[in-house]
Amino acid sequence: MLISVLVATFFKFQTPGAKTGLLVLAAAGAVMGVCNVLFCANGSILSFVFGVVNVVITCILMWDSGVMGNFALHLLYFLPMQFVGWWQWKKRDASADTGKKVRARRLGWKNLLWISLAYLAGVTVAFYVLLRIDMAKGVELDYLKIAMDAAILGANIVGQVLLSLAFMDQWFFWIIVDICSVVLWMHVLTTQAAATYAIVSLIKYGFYLLNGFNGLRLWLKMSREQA
Repeated sequence: MLISVLVATFFKFQTPGAKTGLLVLAAAGAVMGVCNVLFCANGSILSFVFGVVNVVITCILMWDSGVMGNFALHLLYFLPMQFVGWWQWKKRDASADTGKKVRARRLGWKNLLWISLAYLAGVTVAFYVLLRIDMAKGVELDYLKIAMDAAILGANIVGQVLLSLAFMDQWFFWIIVDICSVVLWMHVLTTQAAATYAIVSLIKYGFYLLNGFNGLRLWLKMSREQA
């Protein structure tokens, strides 16, 4: 991950008009983000330490890209939820001092179905709200960007709640976030020439997607062993 980010950042430095400061920030955020999800996949409470740094950097990048739904999500929801998650995981025996993992649990298929239906309804509402915001701003409507933004927003909200409460089912929603984020950043990369740091975000979410499947595997095992 580190090698990929360094190589991509170096070549993007050569691009005319490249935003050097944001490129460096995106590279740092990518590394912090990967540390965040790797510790999370392994049930370590240290995940939330890296999570705080990653959220702050992501807010800056989202603001610059004009992805306002995810900017608001990270600032008003993800940042405070890092502290909520730390508190909840401590209650479920996770410890930074001893390295003890959190006790994982499962929703059950019935509860997962209801949450999934609520997620789809929320994404539909978010799409129309974000669409109206762009229409009010008078900018050219980008339906793919708005759809991915809405899908990511909804999956992030559900995933973060399930993560904070140590439910294994969080990983289904993180995988949705990662797939939609890869599509979103590929789209930003091809439509916004100035957003040269988008390649770093694309690499980051590619690794997130791989880790999402690995996290699902590990938490399935954890939830069985601790049941």
